[in-house]
Amino acid sequence: MRTVCLLFFLATSLLRADEGMWMPQQMPELEQHLKALGLQIPAKDLANPLSFPLNAVVSLGGCSASFVSENGLVITNHHCAYGAIQYNSSPENNLIANGFLAGSLEEELPAGPTSRIYVTTEIKDVTQDILNGLESLEPLARTQAIEDRIKKLEGEIDKIEGYRGVVQSFYEGASFFLVTQMEIRDVRLVYAPSDKVGEYGGDIDN
Repeated sequence: MRTVCLLFFLATSLLRADEGMWMPQQMPELEQHLKALGLQIPAKDLANPLSFPLNAVVSLGGCSASFVSENGLVITNHHCAYGAIQYNSSPENNLIANGFLAGSLEEELPAGPTSRIYVTTEIKDVTQDILNGLESLEPLARTQAIEDRIKKLEGEIDKIEGYRGVVQSFYEGASFFLVTQMEIRDVRLVYAPSDKVGEYGGDIDN
């Protein structure tokens, strides 16, 4: 799940040259080290993905994105919105090249029928649910049993209208977390810069 991956990437990026992957709940243990690297907020604020500021992070089109207003405005990288930009482009008005800005709510454009924003609402450690009782199985049977249990857990969440479940594994299958995400289907294009701004220097990550 993209949102969770972003949180772990955020933690790693804060530590720069330090090796390994750090979970959000480990941030308080690293507070002094993080402060030495320039962190100006309490490290405990980075320990809970469901609290501010990490709860602003969402998944959009396979990319990370963030809420930036109380009305649901989301910002992401230019290339992450290509689908919505192309969906609303025409030979007469290429929004990739020309850019777009909605002057009002009525001028916002639909991002497309498959566009979704996923907001994490719960993260649950399901390691024991996945691994209990599998110690004696042969590798192939163990792998199949893990896949079956993952599908079952995800399926229970998928039955809830407007939500989906994603099980993520960490530390090469030593830990598993069930992530519950709210699915937002009304996604609209509000602003897109021209590619001359969105990709300045030829780098889409700009």
